[in-house]
Amino acid sequence: MPELIAGGVVPKRSHENAQSYRGRVAGVVDDADAVLLFDPQTSGGLLACIPAERLDVFQQALGDWPLGAVVVGRVAPRTEHDVVVR
Repeated sequence: MPELIAGGVVPKRSHENAQSYRGRVAGVVDDADAVLLFDPQTSGGLLACIPAERLDVFQQALGDWPLGAVVVGRVAPRTEHDVVVR
């Protein structure tokens, strides 16, 4: 993916999304990170917020679904930024 981004192959609205939301996210290292994090192709329906104590129930419900699911973050008390990338 970094090669594509360096070559300018990015979704049409990635830069606009990054300009609109980058100030709300801490930890974005560079423009390539921003293109990945604010990719409009992933804006919608791909993120689920599951209470930590119910995560095992959710994963069991997925069963052998071939696409699987991965924990990518956690909800924490509000700070200066809405999202912190680490």
